[in-house]
Amino acid sequence: MNRKIVSLLALLIMAVSLGMTVRAGEQVLMETVKETDIYEKADTGSSVLATLEQGQPVICCEVSGSDGWYEITYQGTKGYALRSDFELYGDMDGIDEGFRDIQEENLEQFEQIQEEQLERKSESFWGGVMAVLIELMFAIGIFTVLRKMKKGNMDAQ
Repeated sequence: MNRKIVSLLALLIMAVSLGMTVRAGEQVLMETVKETDIYEKADTGSSVLATLEQGQPVICCEVSGSDGWYEITYQGTKGYALRSDFELYGDMDGIDEGFRDIQEENLEQFEQIQEEQLERKSESFWGGVMAVLIELMFAIGIFTVLRKMKKGNMDAQ
């Protein structure tokens, strides 16, 4: 089940990164119901580019003017497959659970990063305060020494 979720997430990421476009309809997550060939064209007489295993999740897009075919991209291979070889992906609970796990992990990382940034800001603020106080102490010390020297010079005259 985890392998399917990882495969699904990889497919979604790959589809986004490849800039998969919708021609006639929306993209739909489907699952192969049997071993399925990916054809070069929307025609069973065209060459087979790849073969998908049964149960493989795939993002499909309807092809305009070509009933019975989906346009798919699978592992960088763009082609066409018969609609009859697919059904809606049925493990929605597994997908939801996988996304919840990812969301929780990302939320934990986000909160940790926020805490670290807040800590750095606090350290930076207090470091600045300490630097100003040290500079003031030196300034007061120099001012005091100069005042005593001036007072000593006046007493000597």
